Amino acid sequence: MNVSTAEYLNAQQAADFLFIKRSTLYKMIQINAIPYYRPTGTNRGMVVFLKTDLEAHLSKNRVPSRREMEQKAETILNQV
Repeated sequence: MNVSTAEYLNAQQAADFLFIKRSTLYKMIQINAIPYYRPTGTNRGMVVFLKTDLEAHLSKNRVPSRREMEQKAETILNQV
């Protein structure tokens, strides 16, 4: 991804995108549960988030539908 075309979000925008409170987002930063960037290069100050990183974070928490789970179970049972 080209830096000039990358979409960066500030903390409030990222929290809104993830449907969480900004305080929750900062807690996630503290435990390194979500990728972020410090444009100033220091340990203090502003943080930004790459929108594609946030999309990937949301995607990894996907819960499969009942039908998908049934299909997977059927596949496993047929392998035995």
